[in-house]
Formats: sequence, structure tokens, C-alpha cells
Amino acid sequence: MSAAAPSEGYRVRRHVRPSVALAGMLLIVLAVMNGLDGIAAIAHSRVFVPSASLVFGPLNAWGWALLAIAVVQAGCGVLLLFRISSVRWLAAVMIVLDIFTQMVVMPAYPFWAIMIIGVNIVALYVLFAHGGSAPQEVLARGELRPSMPRDTGNLPYPR
Repeated sequence: MSAAAPSEGYRVRRHVRPSVALAGMLLIVLAVMNGLDGIAAIAHSRVFVPSASLVFGPLNAWGWALLAIAVVQAGCGVLLLFRISSVRWLAAVMIVLDIFTQMVVMPAYPFWAIMIIGVNIVALYVLFAHGGSAPQEVLARGELRPSMPRDTGNLPYPR
């Protein structure tokens, strides 16, 4: 615990903003979309533009990259749903990597890539503009409060 931890007999009730859960859900949706893209690219599906030439690397290699990004994004999304907000930085790195990957494979499926980039930007905004921990409330043992007022401050003692 930190130096400002409550004394024995008190517990800290931590509130997490609902936007962290929204960011987790968006990451899971992105993971499914990237997973479908990756599997389709690995299997040489016919959903891609047949005459598309990528800047570098074959589409099969980028399919494996998309599949790896999808696995990590799904893990980050699940951890965010479990209110582990410290994974936000890894999620942001994966979102930025996904944006760059979608820009590389954009000639193969332009509309789908632009849509995924848009969802990535929304997820990144939700993750950092509204994410993070909400204020904490220190409660005495056995004390129950159904809701917490918005302006609680950082009081080291119960109200």
C-alpha cells in the first residue's frame, strides 16, 4: 500500500469510470475485426482487391501481424473490462500499431481499413480522454454507501 493508506479497520472503495469499460469493449471489437482480417489474409481469401500491391511485404505476412495484434488487443480489452486500468498504455501502443498496419494493408481492402482506423481513433480517445481511475472513497469497516458524490476529494478519513 502507499504511505497514505487508511488505518486498520478502513477499506478503500475504488471507483472506475465507465469509459474504461467502453474502451475494453471497443478493443474486443477491434480484436475480432483484426482477427477476421488476419485469418482472411493468411488464407488468401477473395475479399481483398486482387490487383492490390502493398508498399512492402506480402499480404500473408501482414495477416500474421494482424492476427498477433488481435490477440494482444483482445487481452487488453478483457483486462480493461476487469477494471485493470494500468493496461491502458499497452492498449494505446497496440491501437497505434494497428493504425499503422491498417495503413499498410489499405490497398487490399480500402473501406474496411478506413473503418477500422476510425474505430481505433475512437478507442484511443475514449481510453485517454475519459479513462483512468475515478476518485477514491475511504469507508469504515461495515459502512455501506450506495453511491458516491462526484466531488469527494482525496480525504484520508471517512465522511
